[in-house]
Amino acid sequence: MLYGIILLEVKYMDKIFFFSDNTSGVHPRIMQALVDGNQHHARSYGNDEYSKKAKEMITEIMGKECYTVFVLGGTGGNILALDAMMSSYEALICADCCHIHTTETSAFEKIVGAKIYTTTSKNGKINLEEAKQYLLENKGNIHHNQPKVISIAQTTEFGTVYTIEEIREICDFAHNNGLYVHVDGARISNALTYLNCTLKEMIADTNVDVLTFGGTKNGMMFGEANVYFNQEFYMKSCFLQKQNLQLLSKMRYIPISFIAYLEKNLYLEIANTANQLMYVFKESVTDLQDVELLYPIESNQAFLRIPTRLSNKLINKYEYAISKEENGYTELRFVTSFINTLEEVNELIRDLKGY
Repeated sequence: MLYGIILLEVKYMDKIFFFSDNTSGVHPRIMQALVDGNQHHARSYGNDEYSKKAKEMITEIMGKECYTVFVLGGTGGNILALDAMMSSYEALICADCCHIHTTETSAFEKIVGAKIYTTTSKNGKINLEEAKQYLLENKGNIHHNQPKVISIAQTTEFGTVYTIEEIREICDFAHNNGLYVHVDGARISNALTYLNCTLKEMIADTNVDVLTFGGTKNGMMFGEANVYFNQEFYMKSCFLQKQNLQLLSKMRYIPISFIAYLEKNLYLEIANTANQLMYVFKESVTDLQDVELLYPIESNQAFLRIPTRLSNKLINKYEYAISKEENGYTELRFVTSFINTLEEVNELIRDLKGY
């Protein structure tokens, strides 16, 4: 599903926003860090002291030797990681709803030049049985792209969360079959707070090979961190970074943001705020007549099917994403962020109940 229709005929700045956590501003502590770090010179292209400190902090959090490359955004981070992990004659395996496959405008195909094998998804998650079938059908056949990397999104595109056990199972399967695992962690902080676990437990201990650690959707102005547990992939990324248009000359502003993001677990605090607001929403609308939850609410996203006449009323007051309208019903998505308030969530609940 594609959630991305904006109804521009409404003066949307006057509305209550549940469109995306991309629409929220920058967290004040991160913004202050950027202001403070803007007062002097710093070495360019990632050779600054902020980059060194942020990388050390990420390694400490992971509790395992790893190597970090800072990138502009989620798509660039995903593609840089995968470009370092595979060759053009190889193939990526992911769920059919995976962001890399559905909403990155074929960036993977253009830049990496490889093939994508998709599995049917359940609640946004990959189907390992179908992944196994791709191996059986293609491995060793010189006429077919060779499966090489499994990529999963945490959270999934539908806001659900892979458990630690599920990630470990995926990694074990991949490594036992000569494959690697990449995690698109655009909203991984929301998954961490849902499971009440650490990055070490979710990523390092399960033996993920590369994580794209998200910041933009969770209170940063821009920037993600590619975290490599494979030194070969890291070294390739260092050379591919500029070719893939992910090397900023004034790189310091991304690690400055990550230092503030990681200090005192701000990344978890921001995500928990967004999640808790969505859990209030979940408790109040689960049993509403004519309101159907399409997927379990486990993070800061809710996917609903509601009568189109109700959606037409809500759109005058709220900003949200719509995927399709069919047979008198509309499928839509609400997303909470740290900048939303309990009052806004309660107002939305009242409007749904008052229908």
